[in-house]
Formats: sequence, structure tokens, C-alpha cells
Amino acid sequence: MVMNMLRRFLPLALALAPIIVGQQPAADPTISRTDDPDFKSYTNARFGYTVKFAWRVLEAQQEATNGDGREFYSADGKAKMAVWGQNNVLKESIADKMAASVKRRADKPGGSVTLQKKLVNGYVVSGKAGTKIFYEKEILSGNIWLGLLFEYEEASKGTYDKYVEKAVASLTRTNH
Repeated sequence: MVMNMLRRFLPLALALAPIIVGQQPAADPTISRTDDPDFKSYTNARFGYTVKFAWRVLEAQQEATNGDGREFYSADGKAKMAVWGQNNVLKESIADKMAASVKRRADKPGGSVTLQKKLVNGYVVSGKAGTKIFYEKEILSGNIWLGLLFEYEEASKGTYDKYVEKAVASLTRTNH
């Protein structure tokens, strides 16, 4: 009888042991604190970039299995930030990449592009897709594209605009 009890409860006891003794799960090495207590930083080792995100509002998901980026979601699932890196194997120019993004966004049901801006090293495209606002920025650094996409409900514009601004400004390549 004692053996049966041990077999039944030992796995549960082992699973709960770290919680009972106050140990925290291992920290994610890709996430770090910043000088702003409302933001944390995600660093991507494969493509060598970093971006800040509002950690109290957006929860970091698992890094993509190929290591190119990560998604962050609000608790209610109505807001999303995605970041990625990719090799420019097609040798796309900034103008071509921006034009493709504008077309892809405008062709979606309820899609409209309200801002398209070519930057020295990339582009910004923003607009609406149904009831959601989107903001996309891609930077060409060497032969690497770094991207950021933020999507959120139009009704939450006042809440998310400040997070978008900080994230977009922080997207940088950390190693060249």
C-alpha cells in the first residue's frame, strides 16, 4: 500500500517541489531588463538584434523554432507584436520590399494603408485591417532584414500607440 501511494504521489511531489521551496523557473536568457521598468528587451542571437517590449502588457511567447524571432501577445489576445530577422536572399531593395508590404496589406479584406514611408535603411507601413491597426517596420542592415509588426484593436489606440513608438524606436541590430 505504501508503494502504491508513493507511485501515485511522487511525480506530483517532484513537480511541486520547486514551487514549495520557492525556486523560480529558469530565466529566459533572451529577455533582459532595461532602464525603463515598464519595458524589457528581447535579444535575438541568430540575427543579432534587440527590441524593447512592454512586458506588463505583452507576454513573450516561445522563440520561433528556427530562431528568427518571437511573438508577444496581450492577455486578452487582442494585441500582438512580432519581431523577426531574415536573410535578404532575394536581394530585395527597400523600395521593392515596401511596395510588396503595401500591396499585401491593401489587398486584405478591410485593408487600407494610411502611411508608407521609405527610410534610409528601411521602410514603415501603417494602416487598418478591419477593426485592427497595424504598424510594420523593416530595416535592412547589411544583408539582413529586421522586422517588427504591431497589431491592435482600433479602440485600444490610446493604450498601444506609446508601446508601438518605444518598440519601433528600439529595434536595432546588435552585431554586424
